[in-house]
Amino acid sequence: METPSFGKSVNLACSRLLTFKGRSRRSEFWWFYLFIVICLVILEVMAAIFEIDLSGGATVLNIFSIPVATRRLHDTGRSGWLQLLSLTIIGYIPLIIWWAQDSDKSENKYGPSPKYQDSSNAGSSN
Repeated sequence: METPSFGKSVNLACSRLLTFKGRSRRSEFWWFYLFIVICLVILEVMAAIFEIDLSGGATVLNIFSIPVATRRLHDTGRSGWLQLLSLTIIGYIPLIIWWAQDSDKSENKYGPSPKYQDSSNAGSSN
C-alpha cells in the first residue's frame, strides 16, 4: 500500500477543497496541513517585507482546511461537527488524536475507505 506523496496529497485536497462529503487519508490531511503552514509562513514573510497586513489570507487558508479536516474525521467514523471542539483549547487534544488515528478499514456511513479500498483493488487484480 503506497502512501501518497506531498504533491499528490495536496493536489487531491485542493481538488476537493469545498467538498465535505467522503473520507480523506491521514497522508492527505497532514500533507495539506503542512502546505497550509508553509503558505502561512510565506504570507508572514511577505507581510513583514512589504509592511502590509495579510491576515485575511491567513483566515482564508484556515477556512480551506475545514473540509479536509471534516473528511479526515469521517475517515475515522466521526462527524465533522466535532471540529467545534477546537473552539476550546482543550478540544484540540481529542481532535489531534482522532486526526492521527488510522482509517476505518471497512466502509462506514461516510463511504468506503480510501486507504483500504486501494489495497483491496490492488490485490484483486492478481
